[in-house]
Amino acid sequence: MWKDPEPNDIENWVCVFECGTEYEAEMAKNYLANLEIPANILSKRDSSYNLNVGDMALVYVYVPRDYGEQAYEAINEWRDPEEGEVVFLAADKEQVELAEKVLDRNSIPADLRELAVDSEEAGKQTLFALYVSQDDEDEARNLIAEWDANRNQ
Repeated sequence: MWKDPEPNDIENWVCVFECGTEYEAEMAKNYLANLEIPANILSKRDSSYNLNVGDMALVYVYVPRDYGEQAYEAINEWRDPEEGEVVFLAADKEQVELAEKVLDRNSIPADLRELAVDSEEAGKQTLFALYVSQDDEDEARNLIAEWDANRNQ
């Protein structure tokens, strides 16, 4: 079924994002959902091992081919490397502020930013994102994922 670490070729769907964790893929999918772009996640992550790097841990976000260009643009806008890395994204500012406190308690500087999102389908919306430096990205993602899992129990 899985041939190699390349995204699968799925009829009428295009891969617009790949990463090493389901959490990051969910953030991308949720960002696209806020723009009313349908998306699905395909994980090639081997659940026998707790890996989030390498060929055994690839996770892909797919959108219908008709939304491909719009989704590529949205993902590129969301993941501007000069701006830092997004580690948490939500429409609820209070939730993003709570996540920011988690990072602050662990001495990871984060920048909370308001994103104005505009799409034909969803109209104008406001999302809130936490950005961290690339050096702090992995640790911040792990802390946020742990916090998020605990608050949803």
